[in-house]
Amino acid sequence: MTSSREAFSELDGGVTGSVKFGDGSKVDIRGRGTIIFRCQNGEHRALTDVYYIPQLRSSIVSIG
Repeated sequence: MTSSREAFSELDGGVTGSVKFGDGSKVDIRGRGTIIFRCQNGEHRALTDVYYIPQLRSSIVSIG
């Protein structure tokens, strides 16, 4: 999840919903897309299915 619209290489704004956090707060999802990272070795990697949530204060990466 990220609040940075500029980070996305592609974004599907039709994906909506909400996320509820452990403290009971809830934020709206405004899209889902792909973010491209440049690694230290120069390679590019894609992180897919990232939610765009403008209200987030910091980006969150969760690996299941």
